[in-house]
Amino acid sequence: MKVLMKSLILIFGVWTMGHATGLDEVITDSYTSPTLSNLGGTTDIVNLSGTDTTNHLVENFIIKSLPDVDSGRLVMGDGITPVALYQHLTIEEVYGLCFHPLSTFVGDAVFTYVAVDNVGVEGTLGTITIPVIGGTVSNIPRTDDKENLEILNSSGALEILDLSGTDAEGDGVNRFIIKNLPASQSGILYMADGSTPVVKNQILTDEEADGLKFHPREGFVGEALFTYRAIDDNELEGNEAIVTIPIIGTEVVTAPITDNKKNAEISNLSGAVTLLPLTGRDRNGDAVNSFIIKTLPNVNGGILYLADGTTAVVIGETLTSEEARALIFNPKENFVGDITFDYVAVDDNGIEGNIGIVTLPIVSIAHDLVVVTDTKRNGRPMVHTRGATDIINLSGRDKDGVAVTSFIVTALPFTRQGVLYLADGTPVRVGQTLTLEEANGLKFDPTAGFVGDATFQYVAVDKAGNRGNVAVVSIPVIAEKACNCKAFKEDVPVFSNLGMILMLIFSVGLGLLLIKREATEL
Repeated sequence: MKVLMKSLILIFGVWTMGHATGLDEVITDSYTSPTLSNLGGTTDIVNLSGTDTTNHLVENFIIKSLPDVDSGRLVMGDGITPVALYQHLTIEEVYGLCFHPLSTFVGDAVFTYVAVDNVGVEGTLGTITIPVIGGTVSNIPRTDDKENLEILNSSGALEILDLSGTDAEGDGVNRFIIKNLPASQSGILYMADGSTPVVKNQILTDEEADGLKFHPREGFVGEALFTYRAIDDNELEGNEAIVTIPIIGTEVVTAPITDNKKNAEISNLSGAVTLLPLTGRDRNGDAVNSFIIKTLPNVNGGILYLADGTTAVVIGETLTSEEARALIFNPKENFVGDITFDYVAVDDNGIEGNIGIVTLPIVSIAHDLVVVTDTKRNGRPMVHTRGATDIINLSGRDKDGVAVTSFIVTALPFTRQGVLYLADGTPVRVGQTLTLEEANGLKFDPTAGFVGDATFQYVAVDKAGNRGNVAVVSIPVIAEKACNCKAFKEDVPVFSNLGMILMLIFSVGLGLLLIKREATEL
């Protein structure tokens, strides 16, 4: 017994210490996206998401690895702009990510990413798996993916590979339709004359599709992409195929890339706060290890410090990656507005990158007007097919700890995630003010097929009408699991009928026994 008690005390102590440290940990979610057909063209995939174990918010995501080029292309919501390795994506951008499988690929396309909270803490590594199966051609034509030879960005308009496809019988098709054009920053797709731009949804004859030219933007380096479909004699369109045109520079660029940063709003009465980390990468995609401060924030707006909060940063100072992750800014109490400073990333060869700008929005919040809106996460995952279900209550408090009197919904879940309702089934509107009673009866109806975190935003309002910070409510939505359990209704009638018979016999017997006893006593 003593050993058991000591073990319990030890476990409790470890648990208490772990929670008392308040360590900020971000958990990045892993998902398997719905299965795609390799003839399906560009298709939306599952949303990226993550959870912070403290009150911080997940603010963006970093792509850590891309799908193998032989499996397809990961692109932005426009369906054409390729996602880059180590690219930083906002929450809105990850909600529109698409994948375009190559028409010859069958298997799992995989990429990895990390969630990052609003103080710059990177989360665990999450994996997105996209199963791709072979499409059925049936009676539709097949459109061929194309990968052009490399083109110099200073070459002017050059002829590219011919577009091609086959009908259901294997014969060549005679027409094609352009579905998406190359991103404007990569260059322009022209007809054979090299001066007439191709337009979206333009239909090309076989001859026109054999003479297309592409004029890369001078200075652009990367992949120019566009998509098209073959059209057969029955006017049926085939799968959407992708044309990849690698664009290279005339010179090898070795300077690293420095990232621009915009911090979350800072109250001018907040005191010293930790900023987003300074970041950059070399041209191989590897993170850099040092940074140089080129300009400082205006002294009228506040002071930039190292992590100790007392050592002021100076112009020209070189920071290690650890120092750059923990910079502190202390705003002046009377300053309101955007304040900035500049820095550059430095690679292992000592080469400085471009100038990166850090923007710090400073806002004014009076001491007696501070209202806190609570960030919430629904405790139990919601199955996407179960209809409208109660969610966690909204909450907040003013500076004195008094509960707030109302809430304002500032952003709703995306329609592909679902619909937010009041308790009576009325859809909630953006900008709608909710009473405490309404805020405690909200329901969410997820869109069938959606899996991931549905989110909306709101602010707390106190009795004086003062608004608090914008907070996020996250509602995890999961797929319904198949159940092979025996239906409960098969057992209910047998049990219920037998129970009723036994209760009846027992009641009648007990009644007769009591009557007999009374008669005997008399």
